[in-house]
Amino acid sequence: MKSNLSLNLLYSFEPGANTGYKILYLFSELGFIDHHALLKKYETQDGHFADLDLLARFALEVCIDYHAPEIFLLSTQDYNQNIVAAKDARAFREFFRRYGECIPNPEVTGRKSVLGRLFNRENK
Repeated sequence: MKSNLSLNLLYSFEPGANTGYKILYLFSELGFIDHHALLKKYETQDGHFADLDLLARFALEVCIDYHAPEIFLLSTQDYNQNIVAAKDARAFREFFRRYGECIPNPEVTGRKSVLGRLFNRENK
């Protein structure tokens, strides 16, 4: 995968016995990325994350692993509310930039997101 392509992650909230957040799709401009293999690599519990912070940590690890400059997280709720505005592939990609939460890769961009700064504080 090219290292200069941003990643996009679509997730949903799953109520019930496995309450939490679940990854539905992970992709870049080149196409879909098999997130099931990544879940095994990072030893997550079958794709369910108890809260958004854990999902964001996973997303940041994937972003660093793929040398992507950033990853955009978007909920299915935001996706469903705004998808009608995306009329072509370019608009669809822009849609994630506009409505998704951006988590920059500090190893590529040299800047840290709020989440990145929080994770570094926890590790010290």
